[in-house]
Amino acid sequence: MTAGFILLIAFIWMAERYDPLTAAIALAGFFLRVTIIAAICCLWSRRRTIEQAELASAARRNAIWLDPKVLGGAIQVSRAVGWPKLVPLLAVGMLAAGVGMEWSGRDRSEVESEPQNGRRKLARTA
Repeated sequence: MTAGFILLIAFIWMAERYDPLTAAIALAGFFLRVTIIAAICCLWSRRRTIEQAELASAARRNAIWLDPKVLGGAIQVSRAVGWPKLVPLLAVGMLAAGVGMEWSGRDRSEVESEPQNGRRKLARTA
């Protein structure tokens, strides 16, 4: 309500100082500028939200053990095997998963730049 009165006062002041058509065009230009700025802010906010959602989705995708099906299966296995026997199996599994993730994360250029073992060198010279 207050904004409407402020706009009315601005229009009346500009209409008295200039003419009514110029005041209307000036206020229309002002509203157009505000609309363009708001649209740019909305697009920027939307892009930022999409990036944050993609990062959150990637983080959830990497955490497969948080899947309810996997957790339910783990609870059933722990009940069937028992905790004292399950702890060493979990340790070996986590070690294997860590090594696998480390190896799969290596870059091709790193693998190609590593020195080759003796057998491959001999094979190339022969």
